[in-house]
Amino acid sequence: MHFDPTGDGFTDGVTDGARLRALRVAGWSLLTGPALYLALIFLTVPDQAMRGLGPAFVLILAAATLLLLRAGKARFATRLLVYGTFAGLIPTIVLHGGLQAPQTIALPLVILLAGWLLGIRHAAALTALGLAFVLALAAYPADLPAPITQQALSAFPIAVVLLITGLLTSYIVHSNDSRLDEVRRLGEALAAEKSQLAQIAENIPALIFHGDRDLRCRYANRRYAEFFGFTPENIIGKNVADILGEESARAIHSKLQSVLSGEWVHYNAVRRSAVDGRNHHLDISFVPEHDESGKVAGFYALKLDVTERHLAESALADSEAHLRLVAENVPAMIAYNDRDLVVRYANRRYLEFFGFDRESGVGRHIRDIIGAAAFEKAEPLLRQSLAGEPVHYRATRRSAAGEERIIEVESVPDRGADGTVRGAYALMRDITDQQRAEDEVRRFNADLERRVSERTAELQSANKELESFAYSISHDLRAPLRGIDGFSHLLAEEFGDQLDETGRDYLDRVRRAAQRMGTLIDDILELSRVTRLEMRRMQVDLSQIATEVLDERTRAAPGHRVECIIAPDCQAFGDPQLLRVMLQNLLENAWKYSGKEAAPKIEFGHEALGGEKVHFVRDNGVGFDMKYADRLFTPFQRLHKPEEFEGTGIGLATVARIVHRHGGRVWAESAVGAGTTLRFTLGRAA
Repeated sequence: MHFDPTGDGFTDGVTDGARLRALRVAGWSLLTGPALYLALIFLTVPDQAMRGLGPAFVLILAAATLLLLRAGKARFATRLLVYGTFAGLIPTIVLHGGLQAPQTIALPLVILLAGWLLGIRHAAALTALGLAFVLALAAYPADLPAPITQQALSAFPIAVVLLITGLLTSYIVHSNDSRLDEVRRLGEALAAEKSQLAQIAENIPALIFHGDRDLRCRYANRRYAEFFGFTPENIIGKNVADILGEESARAIHSKLQSVLSGEWVHYNAVRRSAVDGRNHHLDISFVPEHDESGKVAGFYALKLDVTERHLAESALADSEAHLRLVAENVPAMIAYNDRDLVVRYANRRYLEFFGFDRESGVGRHIRDIIGAAAFEKAEPLLRQSLAGEPVHYRATRRSAAGEERIIEVESVPDRGADGTVRGAYALMRDITDQQRAEDEVRRFNADLERRVSERTAELQSANKELESFAYSISHDLRAPLRGIDGFSHLLAEEFGDQLDETGRDYLDRVRRAAQRMGTLIDDILELSRVTRLEMRRMQVDLSQIATEVLDERTRAAPGHRVECIIAPDCQAFGDPQLLRVMLQNLLENAWKYSGKEAAPKIEFGHEALGGEKVHFVRDNGVGFDMKYADRLFTPFQRLHKPEEFEGTGIGLATVARIVHRHGGRVWAESAVGAGTTLRFTLGRAA
């Protein structure tokens, strides 16, 4: 270690303090030692004052050295002290007897000091000068003064040299120990840093490669080695072509030459991974490695796996292309404006409507596209959208063809990641035809409402007439029928024995016809009533009604045994009075047409058909031919002869009328001799 050859300080910060202290000790020693020696000369041999010339010179140089150190001129002070002391020793040795002078032992000390403080070149130079001086003294000994004979004067220089040697030795040892400690500490720090860098290199999510000028691997982290099918150990020494393959190596040859010439290189490539066998997109950087002389000694390769980013970017690009395709072909006008109300995007329909192409339309102010008058009305709404509030409005716009068209506009603010409004999207639809259709619909609805009002009034009038007719039937027709039935009964009672068999048969026919006429009148009145009755909808338990109806029939005909199966909790929402009439007609119909079976059976329940709740009444009676099913719910239409089964043909028509009033439907499934199933729905299910 030595002084910085270009400055005034030491090159090693660890030993600077020790050397400066040693330099000061040497300076003070060379100041006090010669001063004491001069004092001894003047006290003991004042007649030999010339012998103090060398020590006096050294004393002056030592004082100058200390002053230079105080001024911060360490390099100059060191050279002055070393070379000045050597120069002062020459006359001192010559004047004290040459090689026999005790001061000669100081020459090795000065050389040692020069080597430690100034470097090997200065030590070699002083060694050469010292050898030349010693050889010169050996060659010309006769001309030198005799040595001093006083014991004190002879011992003093030796003592001073030994003292300085001891002090400098202690400082040198201390300095070397400090340096060794520092080297050890730096070595440990370097090892720790190297370990840390190795940990980083091994765990960083990147592929790292270090190659020399011959393109051979000097280091590769585990990710890199395993990616190309190697281990971190067996990849060392492999050529780039051995790792990447000949084709890939040739493809990047120019890039490798560029990095070896000192350039940074960046590119993207696709490489197949040995780990999963898939192609990966890599972001690759080549960085040159420079040695101490500045020459390129090799290069580093950093490869980032950006496959996911590439896939995301590709997906984003596909999405943008898809959205652009949709935007260009959607049956609407789409535009985007920035905060300055300049159109930055417009689809084909928008541009064609206002008579622009993409080059002339995009980049224009909205005022220049829709016109000043339209812009004056729309600007407050546009500003409202740019303030962050969605806007919906209708406006009139003149098309490129000169037509006034009604446009429906939906303006939505475009917000950045920080929530700041950057612009607005506008979705516009030409609703002129729709508006005309709506106006036509409104006119049609108004006319329809007028007609409905008229028809309602007519219906109310017809209902009143029907009510009057029902009243007439009830009062005007029943009285004659009661008379016919009553008088025919009296005739049979009082004069029956006077009539022959044919007369009595005619009389029975008159009575039965009158009774059927009464029943028919009752059924017609019931049908009229269910048509006119105001509905009161509520939750109705159909199972309970069915049970009550069948119980009544069982009590009325105790000898008629029928197996009745009623599903529990059959609920419906409707008018309870009308629903009772409906079920009564259905169940009595089933009771009647299954009455001739040996083991009659009637079933009531519900089921799900096509997601819809359907109720049913099923019997095992005579059934009917399905080709007559369209007549089943028509008033006065019967599928069986009166002598086979009594009835008027009104019951199922009444059922159909009640079901339709509830918003439902009714239908039948049957086969001759296989029974009948009547199904119905009632609109809103419970």
